[in-house]
Amino acid sequence: MKKIVIATTVSFLLVAGVVYANEEKEIVSPESELYETVRIIEETTIELTKDTGEKTLLEDQYAEQRLLEAEEMFAVGNEEAGEKSLEDYSEHIEKIERNITKAKDSGKDLSEVESIVYENMEKRSENLVALLEQEDLPDQAKAGITKALANKEKAKQRAEEARNRAGAGRDNNNGGNAQGKAEQAKQKGQERAEQARQQGRDRAEQGKGNGNKPENAGRP
Repeated sequence: MKKIVIATTVSFLLVAGVVYANEEKEIVSPESELYETVRIIEETTIELTKDTGEKTLLEDQYAEQRLLEAEEMFAVGNEEAGEKSLEDYSEHIEKIERNITKAKDSGKDLSEVESIVYENMEKRSENLVALLEQEDLPDQAKAGITKALANKEKAKQRAEEARNRAGAGRDNNNGGNAQGKAEQAKQKGQERAEQARQQGRDRAEQGKGNGNKPENAGRP
């Protein structure tokens, strides 16, 4: 029943088309009672997104959120939550890879999307290095970060290859539309990711207004 309610809520948000792209990025802390609700909304948003490019960019947005959460949790000394966020980060990256592979196998060109996500992976590697250099970092966390960093050079190479393919497509007058679609998909992904977080914050405020703690939805 919870899945149905959340799916309906997300559907309403998608139809409403509210844009939060210019707002400062915020995260819902894994220590928040609303965190599980936000994660369920994220997962449902992914399920409702049929376009492979949009789905891939959403996974990229959520990967960034998980890394920010990991940084926050290690900063406050919550090692268990930090390690879990790193694990979830890796899962998002794996899903990105699967989506791109699936698109290629079906003959779909995602070169513009690939360029975006692999460039983002390159940038996030700097955050991972900074985390790895922290003192007293748990061995399990170090292992997870090292694994993620192992893909750094691969991401750099793939980003360059994707840029070259996208450029070749534009030179052939076939890539302009693809680039526009990629930018639109990126914007939609940013909006949907923010909408999921905003929905969680709204529910938190409602819970405070009622003087009751919001229900912890839990993962399905």
